[in-house]
Amino acid sequence: MQFSVLLFLVVAVSVAVAQFEYNQNYDALGRSFMKVYYSKFDNPNGEIRSKSLTRLYDPNCTFLLYKGQVFNTREEILAKFKHLGFQSIQRTIKSMDLTSLPDGSILIKVLGQIQTDIEPTYSFSHVLTIRPSETGSFTIINEDFRVVKS
Repeated sequence: MQFSVLLFLVVAVSVAVAQFEYNQNYDALGRSFMKVYYSKFDNPNGEIRSKSLTRLYDPNCTFLLYKGQVFNTREEILAKFKHLGFQSIQRTIKSMDLTSLPDGSILIKVLGQIQTDIEPTYSFSHVLTIRPSETGSFTIINEDFRVVKS
């Protein structure tokens, strides 16, 4: 009996380890993703911004913590982004760190400064997890954006 349980555990662990596949191109893919993301996010028209970001968010599994507010679905996230109210935005990226995760996802951490026409310049932290989708692209499954007001 103990042997069969041990054999089951060895097989289960082997299968789980076989499913881990780090993305070797994580740096280039993550940086390209963020370039596209920010170019779409920076659109001053909230309707266009929301529509253009739709494909970047996983339709079934996504989560956003935006300045302390929680959004649990892609629809909630896009509705928030549609009504941000700015007409112009300037962003300076100070650093971007990327890490490949065992399932091929990429963890992206961005630090920088941001200024809109309705707020002064603030430092910000933006952390995302993007996951390979069935179509071969990447979608956001988890995101945290926070401004730092001194």
